[in-house]
Amino acid sequence: MDFGINARLTQADYVGVDLNPVRELKKAQDGEKVHAKHQPEGGNVGRGLPSLEQQAQALERASKKLETAGQTVHQVEDLLHDTLSGFRANRAENRPHAANERLLKSADETAADIVGFANFDDEALFPPSTSPLKFEEKKALNAYAKQIAAHREQQGKNDPPDVAEVISRTREKLRGDDGVLPTLGELAITGVRDPDKTDRSLSGLREDMAHSRRDIAKVHLYVQTRQNEALSDEGPADPHIDVAS
Repeated sequence: MDFGINARLTQADYVGVDLNPVRELKKAQDGEKVHAKHQPEGGNVGRGLPSLEQQAQALERASKKLETAGQTVHQVEDLLHDTLSGFRANRAENRPHAANERLLKSADETAADIVGFANFDDEALFPPSTSPLKFEEKKALNAYAKQIAAHREQQGKNDPPDVAEVISRTREKLRGDDGVLPTLGELAITGVRDPDKTDRSLSGLREDMAHSRRDIAKVHLYVQTRQNEALSDEGPADPHIDVAS
């Protein structure tokens, strides 16, 4: 039985009852809700709204995550630079095809290790795509993912939109159809057959990683700026940055 103030009453319940106190109490409660809804962040933060301290903590975590992602991309970029330099040196010195086969195979394996072991706070930064699932499996996985997301939100571990976007774009450059790992995997098998094409592929991948590194650095700088603002009295001003330019 519900003894709360908002318990549903029947017509018989109203007979001989003075409802004015109830109406006044409900009006007061509604007034408190409106006041809380419009209360500024500088005062008592309404339920569900993060305090400036919580915002700063979340931004600090995002900043560290971006640092790890940037380091990973830089490692891959350096690997591609060294691989391209070695590939060109082998061609210039007319070394046997086996030398470049070993070089490309080593680059493929090393890149897979760098990306595969890249993680932050027990979370894979650039996980591989999941294989096709049956409807029941996908439904269960989605339900589990929502639970995890809710838990992460409570812990302040959900990435800000800009951070999630740049991580997603970088993951595509690493694991997408034309990304680093699939391309190096193909070059490890067929790369010596068309040296000019292999040279262009390695050069293009290196440029992609350089662009991703700059992309991450741009968002990282913005996150750090927002973190400093959250620690100040005024709080962060603009919640979004255009990193597409």
